[in-house]
Amino acid sequence: CMAKMRILLVFAACLSSGKGLGLRTHLNRQRTVLVSPRFAPQQPSSLSTSSSTSTSSSTSLSTSLSTSLSTSLSLRRGAHSSSSRCLRGVRAHGIFAEGTSKGAVMSDAKALKSWLDNKDDREPPVCLSSLRGRNDGRRVIVIINPTSGSRSGMDVLRQMVLPILQYGGIDNITVMETSSRFSVPKQITEINLDGLDDILVVGGDGTLCGVFLGLGEHEREDALTFPVGLVPCGSHNHMFKVMSGFPSVHSKVRELDVLEALLRFVKGDTTKVSVPLVQANNNKKPTPFLCGLSFALLAAAFKTSEGLRWTGFRKRRYYAAILYQISRMKDYRYVVRYLPVTSSEEPPREQPKTFSDEWVTETGPYKWFGFSPNSFGVPRQDAINENWGYLMIIENTRSPLTIIQTILKPSLKDWENKKYARLEKVKALMIQPLGSDKDWNMDGEKMPDFEKLYVTFARKKATFIG
Repeated sequence: CMAKMRILLVFAACLSSGKGLGLRTHLNRQRTVLVSPRFAPQQPSSLSTSSSTSTSSSTSLSTSLSTSLSTSLSLRRGAHSSSSRCLRGVRAHGIFAEGTSKGAVMSDAKALKSWLDNKDDREPPVCLSSLRGRNDGRRVIVIINPTSGSRSGMDVLRQMVLPILQYGGIDNITVMETSSRFSVPKQITEINLDGLDDILVVGGDGTLCGVFLGLGEHEREDALTFPVGLVPCGSHNHMFKVMSGFPSVHSKVRELDVLEALLRFVKGDTTKVSVPLVQANNNKKPTPFLCGLSFALLAAAFKTSEGLRWTGFRKRRYYAAILYQISRMKDYRYVVRYLPVTSSEEPPREQPKTFSDEWVTETGPYKWFGFSPNSFGVPRQDAINENWGYLMIIENTRSPLTIIQTILKPSLKDWENKKYARLEKVKALMIQPLGSDKDWNMDGEKMPDFEKLYVTFARKKATFIG
């Protein structure tokens, strides 16, 4: 492991110095699968598939086929002799940790797992089959990113998602395959939401955040309220853990957790949550985000880690990039203004030009600071804080070890009991860079250089389902 880490650090150094390895290629490609079966207990549903490949010219190719559900679930990989063997293949990819999740696990999820292991010989459990009537006519689009995390999203789709949706009575399914997480926002803006009821994301944090980014840019005025569900297949699955009440970002996502989420999606369980918005420079329309914003050290680290995605490493590439940037021990300066959660003033919707005495102003220097709207271990309706977020600051330290301990193993105690770390609860945030360091990161993505950022909340605007 140490040898691999040293190799990654060398790659990180090359990329940070501008000597990119040039091994990544982005393809402008989209594949759409239309699943329109009618459930029949003795006659498995059919799958209708159409594929399209688009470039800068409007060249396209479409095909259509019909097949049984058992054949559709083995699309691209060939038929499997049993569902249990399929699921063992999914587990081998390392998406789910073995064992049961902490706390009580719903017996319905266990029943689903048992059924999927022996689906050819069993009827679906009552917890699933009893939902067929309520889902008649329900229209769902599945957004899948095959490159998320360990690249096993297609296996999860075939072996878990489609059987549960279809046997639960959802017979109008469109599957849209993204060419990369960078293409998701544009694809979402082109979807006719009036012809759909729900969106289900099979992917990681980047794909989910891309969906919300696209909804924020959609021509439909209330697009941000459109119901969105999530099946986690990413490197960190941060938002799934937040919305599922996991105690920390380091909690393990297990198979039963995902089955519970899928069953809640089929049931149609929804939760209204707030959405943080960031307004960059002088843009009139703010942009929604979910995981958080990052500046200074971690912004540079995320930029480096993206250049290491081709290695196939998941979390290790993030850690390698962070360690490299920490080793530089660089200071960053920004003008940071924030409105504490204890203030009586309500934050304006757009960037303020003047600031009252209730606003706090500081200029660093900082090693790192970021903003997160999320709370772990709370009910899902409170997972994204309604009108405030955490401003996290690391400063006044020359020890790389202290930074590593705080960033890689975060807890409230790390921020509350350290002289070099601060945690502020803020209702609004304004940031301006001082000097040439204008890198910033939103939901794990490098964003264009900025002159000014303003962060507020749209209260109870988004709808999570599942």
